Amino acid sequence: MGTFENIRGREEKPSGLAILLSAVVFPGAGQYMQKRLVAGTFYAAVFLFCVVFLFKELFTPIFLNLRALEKSVVGAQPAVYYPASWQKILLWTAVSLFVYLANLLDVFVFYRKRFKNPKYSRS
Repeated sequence: MGTFENIRGREEKPSGLAILLSAVVFPGAGQYMQKRLVAGTFYAAVFLFCVVFLFKELFTPIFLNLRALEKSVVGAQPAVYYPASWQKILLWTAVSLFVYLANLLDVFVFYRKRFKNPKYSRS
């Protein structure tokens, strides 16, 4: 129990590399390492979607304010301040964090299943 046979017929413990990859590299990388392509693609796409919208909410007001400042320096129009939507920033941060943690939990649960049950081996 706790080991499985690899392709060469040797018994080995499942590698924890998948958990490390999902935690450090990118969500979904651990699922790819576990040969679960659909789950890996899902987590990577959803996390990337959340991060893109988070960056959009963070950087759009910065660029709008820079443009307004540039026009006010030239004298074309008075400076207008574009505030950031903190509610949207917090929302996308929370959703990104939830997807990240769900990804880590998914990789860890699959790791534990494979560790306890040899039928989940990589062969």
